[in-house]
Amino acid sequence: QSRRTAAAGHPTISSCAAHLALEDLEAVRLGADEIGLGQGRVRPRSRRVEAREIGALTTVAKHTGSRVGMITAMAQSQLQASTDPLTGLLNRRSLENEVRTLIQHGEKLAVVIADLDHFKVINDTLGHHVGDRLLEVAASRLRSILRPSDLVGRFGGDEFVVVCQRIVQRSDATAIANRVI
Repeated sequence: QSRRTAAAGHPTISSCAAHLALEDLEAVRLGADEIGLGQGRVRPRSRRVEAREIGALTTVAKHTGSRVGMITAMAQSQLQASTDPLTGLLNRRSLENEVRTLIQHGEKLAVVIADLDHFKVINDTLGHHVGDRLLEVAASRLRSILRPSDLVGRFGGDEFVVVCQRIVQRSDATAIANRVI
């Protein structure tokens, strides 16, 4: 699980699957009851498996499998809606929502805004593929120098915003800002 996903509070595939497991365990129990395997009864090994038993178990398996696929798709969709597709950082809307929530909880924050100097020149002269790669590298470096509690997002173009949480003293924010530049 990435720090970005955990920090943003978005469900992960594993957290969605935990909810799925409870519902589908009940479905498996009901399927087992239907074919006479529930309530502590154990099917003797010598008995042949009947077609209705296979059909019931197949139905349970299909239901469970389709639910897992649906949960996975929902988690991926939520992640895509909250992150910048190029850098994987939080997008502007998600970062603003996170900051709003932190402020409502009385969290002491510092904000660092950074952009890449002469980015337009790089894009225009070397091509957008080089500019895209530069943005990916910048995002990776920002993630690597920040604390786990800090949030980082791409606000657009070549603009990045770092939201520093748990700021005790002004010097804490200054130290983080110095690492960013």
